[in-house]
Amino acid sequence: MKPSSVTITSSAMASTPIPLSRTSLPVETTYAVIKAGGGDLTYSVQYTLREVLTGYTSANADWFDATSARTASFSGSIAFPVNAVRLLTTVASGSATAQLWVLQGGD
Repeated sequence: MKPSSVTITSSAMASTPIPLSRTSLPVETTYAVIKAGGGDLTYSVQYTLREVLTGYTSANADWFDATSARTASFSGSIAFPVNAVRLLTTVASGSATAQLWVLQGGD
């Protein structure tokens, strides 16, 4: 998988999900969130086991936190197969933005 990214610029917003491959080996996924701009920003990275490519609505997906609430740039990994990841902001002020980059092994 080529690196994919989404950017969020406002509070209480979930990004568009980034679909991942459950069949590519290894399944490990690395993510990094880059915080930029002035102001406050609180975010978390989330994952779902539900399919997001067909029949997806935010109401029918169960999202789980891969990180606790963060306020600075951060990177981590998910070591098990998931269908998608997204970025969720709960606080954003000023010109603060958060960009989620995702890279999955195996491709």
